[in-house]
Amino acid sequence: MNSDYFSQIGWISVLVWLIVPVLWVVYSIKGPRRWLCPIALILAIVALALAKDNSKNYVNLIQPDRSAMIEAQQARDEASLEALKESRGNDLSDVRFAEDATGDSLDRAGMDKDDLKYLDKKTDSLTPDWKKGKKTRTAGGVDDGSVESAVGGGNAIQAADSEVLDGMEGRVPVVMLQEDLDKANRLDAMNLNIIYFLVLFGSLMVVIDYLKRANIYGIASLPLPLPSAWLNSLTPLPPVVERTGPIGLSSLAKRGDSFVYLTDNPEAAAKIPESFSRISLRQKRADVLRADGEQGSIDDDFIFEAIWYGRSSFVVDSAARSEKLLEHFIELLTKRKETRAKVSQSVHLVWDITHPIPEAQKEKLTRLAKATGFSLILCNDSIA
Repeated sequence: MNSDYFSQIGWISVLVWLIVPVLWVVYSIKGPRRWLCPIALILAIVALALAKDNSKNYVNLIQPDRSAMIEAQQARDEASLEALKESRGNDLSDVRFAEDATGDSLDRAGMDKDDLKYLDKKTDSLTPDWKKGKKTRTAGGVDDGSVESAVGGGNAIQAADSEVLDGMEGRVPVVMLQEDLDKANRLDAMNLNIIYFLVLFGSLMVVIDYLKRANIYGIASLPLPLPSAWLNSLTPLPPVVERTGPIGLSSLAKRGDSFVYLTDNPEAAAKIPESFSRISLRQKRADVLRADGEQGSIDDDFIFEAIWYGRSSFVVDSAARSEKLLEHFIELLTKRKETRAKVSQSVHLVWDITHPIPEAQKEKLTRLAKATGFSLILCNDSIA
């Protein structure tokens, strides 16, 4: 392949976009990763910028090689002039001077106006450019336009080239055969179309990867209030999640999910704010209520209905109340499971108590959570 088809920037764009499908292959093998698909999309966008620069500032400025056409035109002009000489053999002058042009051997004095005009047309196309410029300067720069109108081949081609080369001062134009020029244009179009596809498909991959990671602890990012059905369709919400790091209650609230935070540490419960910000036109704050507060205790049924419909979240700061609440939730979830009812937005039961959750409750909740859209999150020392 001719390396002159693209500039250095153009070839770099090809190398850059070749990396993109390689990253997608790695993604298909390794699975969801936080930065893999975004990096692939960024590389595709960089390749697009480089390819557009190559197309605009290089491929579109390539000039076709017209030397063969010019030579053919000059040969035709010389043949016409020779035919003229043969037809005007009696008018030829025997005396030749070093400064004479090609047609100066003809006796112009014996020709009429039509013959002189025809002779000027033929000889002008064979006159070197430097000599034309000398004649123009000698005449004071006066040009009646007869030369431009008379020249049919070479000068017309040169005029067309000069229009294309406008604005290319300081650059050496690339010249190639018409066949190679057509191939360069096809490769340029192919390169741009491939990169456009990579950018579009890369954008789709970023969205799919985001949805896949949303339910995976540790690699999820930028929580958005999306329907849980979208997230669970790609990566089902695990019924039990063991977390050794930060709980991330604010992320759950920003997703639009409800939660019940169960703890035996009053200080940890006091750190939970009364509401979390969320991206929503209808409800910009997600309320967090205390199950046991100064105004009394909130009924377990009320808590269950509130989190089932995503109205608010709750904090329970007593181990005894937490176990009692979960036992009642198991009864209610069993009834909902029998009717095949499921929450529209995920609900999380966060167990952050020093002793492990009772094994019997854990087994029942694991079975019921998967069928109803709940998730049991076990934190830090509470992990069994």
